[in-house]
Amino acid sequence: MTARLPAESTAALLELAKGADGFLAELKSDPGRLGLDTLLEEIIKLRRAKVIGLPADLFGVRRGQGGARQDRQAVLDRRGGAAAPR
Repeated sequence: MTARLPAESTAALLELAKGADGFLAELKSDPGRLGLDTLLEEIIKLRRAKVIGLPADLFGVRRGQGGARQDRQAVLDRRGGAAAPR
């Protein structure tokens, strides 16, 4: 998969994986109770993650192609799984 990434994105992911600044743990942490401060902190995390520069179609689904259910189904299809019945 790294062959599909720009060199800058690969370097940023490697830095993230090293965890030198604790950002990976921060990303994985539970945001806690919903509130304005929590919302603003989550927006900051998303902006930091966006700087990594992953291509929108990295996982084979482009934004705007379909809803969340279609996106989930595309991931399941690639993994060889089936969606749970509704």
